[in-house]
Amino acid sequence: MQSANANFVIEFTSSLPSLARTGKLICRKGIIDTPHCMLTTKGGSVPYLSREVLGYIIKDNMINQVLQINLCNTSHMKEALDDINTGISAFVGYKELPTFISLNDPCELTPSGFHEQNFVPMFTRKGKELLTSTKYMKLMVSMQPDIYEALCDSDTNISSTNKRIFKSLNRSQKFVKECIEIHKNSNLSRAMVIAPIVGGYCKKSRISSIKAVKEFSDIFGGYSLNGFHNNGSSILDVQPESIVDIVSESVKEINDEKVKFMQGAYDPVTILDLVNLGIDIFDTSYPYLVTENFNALSFDFNFNEKIRNTFYINFDKDERKEEFIPIRDDCSCFTCKNHTRAYIYHLVKTKELSGPILLMIHNLHHFLKFFETIRKAIKSKSLTKLTNFMKNQVRNTNLKLVIGGNNDVNSKKKQLNLEK
Repeated sequence: MQSANANFVIEFTSSLPSLARTGKLICRKGIIDTPHCMLTTKGGSVPYLSREVLGYIIKDNMINQVLQINLCNTSHMKEALDDINTGISAFVGYKELPTFISLNDPCELTPSGFHEQNFVPMFTRKGKELLTSTKYMKLMVSMQPDIYEALCDSDTNISSTNKRIFKSLNRSQKFVKECIEIHKNSNLSRAMVIAPIVGGYCKKSRISSIKAVKEFSDIFGGYSLNGFHNNGSSILDVQPESIVDIVSESVKEINDEKVKFMQGAYDPVTILDLVNLGIDIFDTSYPYLVTENFNALSFDFNFNEKIRNTFYINFDKDERKEEFIPIRDDCSCFTCKNHTRAYIYHLVKTKELSGPILLMIHNLHHFLKFFETIRKAIKSKSLTKLTNFMKNQVRNTNLKLVIGGNNDVNSKKKQLNLEK
């Protein structure tokens, strides 16, 4: 064991130049192995999956999970939460799981351009709601999370002007300071508060954001790198290399061993690049968006064998109708053990709800297994081999994967080019 701070213990670090590490995130409800992907929820539930089905997936992967809860689709629960006073995890039926709360849903495109001086817009099912730091922190007190992110203005992307980035930076610093003061005098003392890092694609602004939150390093348990995209399929507007470049500079400036979060539908190859830079925690918005567009993840991550499968399988194509085989013959998920590709194709074409349910079971299972392999690869000093294997796989398949669209504000599909 190499180092520790209040809530995060680093177990193993890779050899330079890689900054990848395995660790333990210590929560009130358990210990989380990192690198880790949080379970993205909508309204406190993992999309398409009942509590019982999700329990089988978690048990099969033999690891504690963090429930990622987004304020934009749970803020309406405040009155009920105040009445029962048990916190959001118990209210949504997962009292045994630690919760992480942030403002926006990484699965859905967040409307951009609705800025106001002293407010952050939140887009709920009832429309736009303006949040002050005080209102935001009252919601945190009602929800009693294990981990939460301080309020910030992260409405920046690859197209943001310097003026927008500057406003994002200044407003975020103001919101963060206000949240800290309220946190100190609230009953959230047992919750880990995460410092948001903003600044768009401007390295100078990123450094300024990091320096500002470091003034409160005794309060913050970790960092969340935000402002690269507007969630949902907006991530497809950005070349992964641009994100990796900014994250690389940011991590150098952070230069401490606290836990680091990045939320959004990052593809598996980009995730490996970010893990190599020292990012610890991601989310499952990627497998959800893949499911939404009737795809099944089938990429190989056993880097000791030859590439056997395509990166993904599209169940909206007629060629699936006579494939009486599992999605993957070596997969142990419920879907692959009990159903064929032809049956899933039939469900998708007839618009049966069980179609995306079976796809989500497989995609989530596959994604969690991928993270298990990442942790093992770091410990066995073979992460570089895994990364090269994945990049060769993408290059060999010449993949263009369509994700997003069903739940995006603009309801449009884009192509995700994973070719490196």
